[in-house]
Amino acid sequence: MDRGDWVIILRGIMGAIVGAASFLSYSYLSIYTFILPLVFYVASIIVVRSIYPDSGKWLLFGKGISTFIIAWLLLWIILVQ
Repeated sequence: MDRGDWVIILRGIMGAIVGAASFLSYSYLSIYTFILPLVFYVASIIVVRSIYPDSGKWLLFGKGISTFIIAWLLLWIILVQ
């Protein structure tokens, strides 16, 4: 597997985790529902940078962002239903 594939898998898993965390915080403060994905995205940037220090901007910022957002949104919608 290429390192870009690992980044996509990592961001998919982190998106699922933040989807569950957003659901848990939804009933208390709904603003955290939308702040948590931003915090986890920054955390994923830090993790990718630490694993692949010579990575380019696309791998660091862009690769897997759609997977992250889709995993977060789908899990959050499924759990809210």
